[in-house]
Amino acid sequence: MNVTRTHVGLLPRIGLSICLGVSLSICLFASTPMSAQEKSQISGKENTMLELTKGSVPAGGGLALAATWEAKEGEAEAVADILRRMAAAVKSEPGTLLFWPHRSSSNDRIFFLYELFADDAAFAAHQQTDHFKTLIVGEALPKLARRERVQFMPLQAERAPSFAH
Repeated sequence: MNVTRTHVGLLPRIGLSICLGVSLSICLFASTPMSAQEKSQISGKENTMLELTKGSVPAGGGLALAATWEAKEGEAEAVADILRRMAAAVKSEPGTLLFWPHRSSSNDRIFFLYELFADDAAFAAHQQTDHFKTLIVGEALPKLARRERVQFMPLQAERAPSFAH
């Protein structure tokens, strides 16, 4: 597996950075430039983000969740803020390998979340955390007009059949 850690301070703070054909970098921070105060808070700390290299996936990912949310009229900014706070909170969950929220470029009320968990037990544990209950169940769900979730299991690469001679 090709997962590396990159210091956040070395990269501009953007929602998603794609270098086609080379790598996919994931950043779970707001899509705004970093202030001098934020840069000084980061220096000296071990803040990292995942970097996924083309053709690789996080090791141990056994359950993926894709979710589409549509915020109620007037609630989009509040939902975006909740997702930013959730992205920070899930970093403490050992079985949550990836929590990657997105926002539609054509409709600011539409959000897409991609989550990757080690297994079913990690997903169940994620839903029992205080931050899930507070941020998602308590704050986000009442602000949504629509919520769709689909669970996926990763496809394993097919192996060539072995023939005994």
